[in-house]
Amino acid sequence: AIPEGKRSKINEGLDQISEVLFAFINLVMKLAPIGTFGAVAYSVGSSGSAVLIALTQLVLSFYAVVFLFIVVVLGLVARLSKF
Repeated sequence: AIPEGKRSKINEGLDQISEVLFAFINLVMKLAPIGTFGAVAYSVGSSGSAVLIALTQLVLSFYAVVFLFIVVVLGLVARLSKF
């Protein structure tokens, strides 16, 4: 077993490491929209507006599949479980 003094030092060290990691993740999350805008702007600038049409089709297809999954698969599971 680890003595109480060493255990508290280990916990303090892990707390500091987790604070640094969460601060970094927070920074990445705040800067992600700017990076996304830059990537889309570059794609549209280099390939034209066809990229936006393809991206729109991809997003709409994703939402259609999610909707079908919710209605068909989860509906079937709910019906079979008499929910």
